[in-house]
Amino acid sequence: MYALKFRNLSLQNLQLTAVLDVRNHNRFDLEFSELKYQIYVDEKVIASGDFKEQVRIDARGSQRVQIPVTVYTESASRLLSRWLGKGLEQTAVMVAEADFKTPLGTIAVSFKKKVLKLQALN
Repeated sequence: MYALKFRNLSLQNLQLTAVLDVRNHNRFDLEFSELKYQIYVDEKVIASGDFKEQVRIDARGSQRVQIPVTVYTESASRLLSRWLGKGLEQTAVMVAEADFKTPLGTIAVSFKKKVLKLQALN
């Protein structure tokens, strides 16, 4: 990740923009047009987003992409209070699906990735 930008705050959610450097390790250009994702901690959704822009990443290249992220205030605050109060380790997991255009046509790719580990405070 490159940066997080603040967009808006309400009682229901916090809206951020995640600025990511996305790398293409393939020998061919890669394009995607949609990315839907949710971020889970302790099996609860704390954030989600839906990115609907055309992005092209050259073969073996990288592209900076700005992805909207909505953090659900209630879920995140419960997690934060448990984490600070008990010093629990938590792992955030992103579950996503992206539509990629490839030389073989458009394919939907689902993936799951650990994106952040919250260490216990000592």
